[in-house]
Amino acid sequence: MGFTAEMERDFIKEDLGPTLAKFGYSDVKLMMVDDSRNFVEPWADTILGDHQTAKYVSGIAVHWYREEQTSPDVLTATHEK
Repeated sequence: MGFTAEMERDFIKEDLGPTLAKFGYSDVKLMMVDDSRNFVEPWADTILGDHQTAKYVSGIAVHWYREEQTSPDVLTATHEK
């Protein structure tokens, strides 16, 4: 889709999250990022750092692509935040 972390944050906060809640789908488990693990930590900082957005997010989806670019340790570091 070509979203930046800021675009995804705003889409979840202003559009997707409130629409799901308004129409009775607040039980839907929304996963953020859904990309390579090199994006996980900065996107988590941006999206989960915004409490209005974080309330709609249930987890982080990550692909195991380009494993030579980013250590799996980034998943632990992100989780610990």
